[in-house]
Parts: sequence; structure tokens; C-alpha cells
Amino acid sequence: MKAFRKPIALLVALLMAIIPLCGFAEAGPVRTELDDALNVPGGTLSFSDGGTEYPMQAVTVDERVCAKTTNQAVGRATSSVTLTASVAAGTVL
Repeated sequence: MKAFRKPIALLVALLMAIIPLCGFAEAGPVRTELDDALNVPGGTLSFSDGGTEYPMQAVTVDERVCAKTTNQAVGRATSSVTLTASVAAGTVL
């Protein structure tokens, strides 16, 4: 039984070190380049391009980050960006 105490203690110590990190990983939504391109500085809105065949991409134009479609020169293609917001009644945006 003594032979198992040290490995078990090491395993418990390892788990205790890892578990707090898992909590931080789930703290908020994952930021994307599209979010950074379409938000105001410091904004936290989450945008989606729907995972289409021609996704939007973040680019820099005139020193500003913006979103650009990837369907250039593709006939009859469309691009879209969506934002879904849940806002309490009476909230001013």
C-alpha cells in the first residue's frame, strides 16, 4: 500500500493544478478575427458568417481592420454576417 501513496499524491497534485485552468478556458466566448474586425475597440459582440463556402475574413485597409468577403469573382455567390443579441427590455444600446 505504501508503494501507491506517492504516485497517487502526485496524480492528485497534478489534477489540482490542471482543474483551475479548465475553468478559465470556459470563461467566455471564443474571440475570432471577424469579431475583432467588426467590433468597436474593446467591443465584445460575437459575429458569425455562418461557416459558408466563402467565409468573411479580417483584413487591414487604410490602417483599419475590417471584414472582407472571399467570394470575389464567383458568380451568383452571396456573403453575409449575422449578430444575434439578447437584450433586456428597456436596455439602451
